[in-house]
Amino acid sequence: AQNNMSVQGEIIVKKGTRGVVRGPSETDPQNRVSVAFDKREKAGYAQINVVHFEIKVTDAPLQKDPNVSELIEKIMTPRDARSKQVVNELEED
Repeated sequence: AQNNMSVQGEIIVKKGTRGVVRGPSETDPQNRVSVAFDKREKAGYAQINVVHFEIKVTDAPLQKDPNVSELIEKIMTPRDARSKQVVNELEED
């Protein structure tokens, strides 16, 4: 987790908590991924749907999974925060 994550003012995941990307979010697969964090504060161990700026990729997946690799690439692509659209960077020759 990049920062503390909270719901209704209560911290559910502390900054620096490690987790594993499990796949796309069921509710918003275009903008969020589902992450199983190692520890949740006062809320069990269920997965959390997060946007790209809430997490930081630190390790390569243990197994080559094309779906997870594609998701990691997607969440690492720069986005425009207001429109939630992927920002296409132009390469200059």
